[in-house]
Amino acid sequence: EGISIENKGVTATIHYRLCHEPQLAKRRILAAIEDSSQAKRLRIIQERMAVDLLPPVEVNKGTAVLDLIREYNLQGGICLGDDFTDVDAFRAIHAACHDLDFQGFAIGITSQEMPKKLVEEADFILEGVNDVERFLKWLSQTVLEPS
Repeated sequence: EGISIENKGVTATIHYRLCHEPQLAKRRILAAIEDSSQAKRLRIIQERMAVDLLPPVEVNKGTAVLDLIREYNLQGGICLGDDFTDVDAFRAIHAACHDLDFQGFAIGITSQEMPKKLVEEADFILEGVNDVERFLKWLSQTVLEPS
C-alpha cells in the first residue's frame, strides 16, 4: 500500500512516498528488482522516495539537453530542476557554456527532499514552486515581451 508505478514510456518510476514505512518499501522494491532476471539489465537510480528504472544505455537529461543545443544550434537556455535526474542536465548546461557558443544557467528548485548534488550543480536556487512562478512571470514580462 502506498506504492505507485509511473509509466514513462521507455522508463518507469516506482514511487513509495505514501508508504507508512518508506525505508522498508524501498528495501523490498530493490530486492524485487534484484530478484528479477529482466530487471537486472536495467539501470537503477534511487531518487527521493522513488526508484527509476531506465534502459541500459547512457541517455539522460544531460545528453538530451546537449542534443537539443546542437541540433537546433541554440545560443542560450535556462534549465530548472528539482531532483537527482536533473543533475545531468545542469552539468550539460555548464559543459555547453564552456565548450560551445552557448550561454545558460541551471536553477535548482528547493523541496524537502532536494538532493545535495543538485544544490552543488545549480547556479541559482529558487525556493519552491511559488518562486518558480514569480521567476517565469518576471522572465516573460522583462525579457520575452517586446519593449
